[in-house]
Amino acid sequence: ITAGAIGRHPVLNTRWTDQGILWLDHLHMGLAVALDDGLIVPVVMDILTKTLGEVAAARNDLVSRGRAGALAPEEMRGSTFTLTSLGMFGVEEFNGIINQPESAILAVGAIIDTPVAAKGEVVVRPVMKLTLTYDHRIIDGAKAGAFIRTLKELMEDPIEVLA
Repeated sequence: ITAGAIGRHPVLNTRWTDQGILWLDHLHMGLAVALDDGLIVPVVMDILTKTLGEVAAARNDLVSRGRAGALAPEEMRGSTFTLTSLGMFGVEEFNGIINQPESAILAVGAIIDTPVAAKGEVVVRPVMKLTLTYDHRIIDGAKAGAFIRTLKELMEDPIEVLA
């Protein structure tokens, strides 16, 4: 879903260089993976060309082999955007640190049942907080906000991007 939103907001798939903004042709999604003694960021290459099943299989394979210390160095290079999550620890919200030379990272918090207003009533719904950290030399607040809005819309109705 995140890749689909980036596809609609390609400024999130850029890098800052001495010559200015470098617009990247392919989206390579880094996935932050905690190890007992640190962190690795394996990469799902060309994520926009993969089906949901292919992305899930690639993620599972990279995480498993990463935790076993069996990834090749090239499988941890070339990411153009990174996802990080602390939701499995119950952390509701946090800020990720940009994995240079990328221009942004999306931090995903825990999904928490939360009272919300819906159609004039208070109901309990699952709520997840997302935090985007981005390089302001490339991405301004309005573009970051538009990306987050698209991401929210796709998460609430994912069929369009997952079909």
